[in-house]
Amino acid sequence: MNKVPITVITGMIGAGKTKISNRLIHGIKGSNCKVQVLVYYPDTITVVEDISTKRQYRKLPHQEQPAKLITTQEQLISEMISYSKEKQPIDELIIELAAGIPPQFFVEELFQSLEKDMLDKTFYIQSIVSVIDAQHFWFDYTSNHYVIYTNDNDRMEHTFAEVMISQIEFCSHIVINKCNFISKESLDETVSFIKKLQPKAQIIFSADGQVASQTFHSVNDVDLHQIKSNIGWKLELKNNSSTLNLVEKFGINSFIYESHSPIQLEKLEEWFRTFPSEILRSAGYLRTYSEAHGLELLYFSQVGASVIIETVDEHCTDTTARSKVVFFGFDLKDVEVTQQLNQCLMENNNINQTVV
Repeated sequence: MNKVPITVITGMIGAGKTKISNRLIHGIKGSNCKVQVLVYYPDTITVVEDISTKRQYRKLPHQEQPAKLITTQEQLISEMISYSKEKQPIDELIIELAAGIPPQFFVEELFQSLEKDMLDKTFYIQSIVSVIDAQHFWFDYTSNHYVIYTNDNDRMEHTFAEVMISQIEFCSHIVINKCNFISKESLDETVSFIKKLQPKAQIIFSADGQVASQTFHSVNDVDLHQIKSNIGWKLELKNNSSTLNLVEKFGINSFIYESHSPIQLEKLEEWFRTFPSEILRSAGYLRTYSEAHGLELLYFSQVGASVIIETVDEHCTDTTARSKVVFFGFDLKDVEVTQQLNQCLMENNNINQTVV
């Protein structure tokens, strides 16, 4: 028995995930294959849109065939177990994720569940597809919309921009949908930025969810380690290009800030208050010093006005010698940003005095 391929589809509200699922079902049906669609929408996720900027959505298209709503990973695995039995076998599985789900956590948990329940002998993930709404990409990216995640007594919020970044950076294919609604120049600008975020994913252009069913077909599991290694800022660090890197004529560029001296977090927080608006995305590692922890390396991630700084895991020891941060944005002034960050550095004698 051949293993059943799984296509995971993610994207924001109105991007066209359901239409693309319909196109895929229609194409696959033409080959006399039985397809099942699962819509994964946990009760713990709520999408909130600012009423002053909320756009009008067209009525969602009906699925080509009834899709099953799944709200938990346990329910998802239970459903897949039923498909693995001879009574109701399927030839392909499409999992459409709710708008606010970061795909990396979902896919990694799915991989673990497949191995745990020995379903990896029956299923494999052939593609992770991120659907982009070309018409409203910058509207969503710069909006005040956000997603609420609740778990027991915990509550977290992520902006649309943060969720969009996670969906673009962690995927094997990117469908840029609704290309017919914007100018070629606007489309090229959007594509240039997306390629900076995830340069290795296959890009497919679509006017109205028109995607050929064979587009995402693969005979092998997606390589999660490879996808994470191919994220744009990680590749920039690997290539180690500290000079300003221009992308064609659209003003989208990147550069790497690097320093052996530790950064003082208090000064860095002050800098965030006047963060240059030209910076759209930055990520990397910060070498810092504190009385409590001494010298340490922290992971840094910024999307719009949102900044995350957390302890680096054990797999990032190759960058412990210095701070290295990649910046992406429009018409970046690398010299000015470098000077501003240099003002956040600690002097060696300050460190010695603190140690004493």
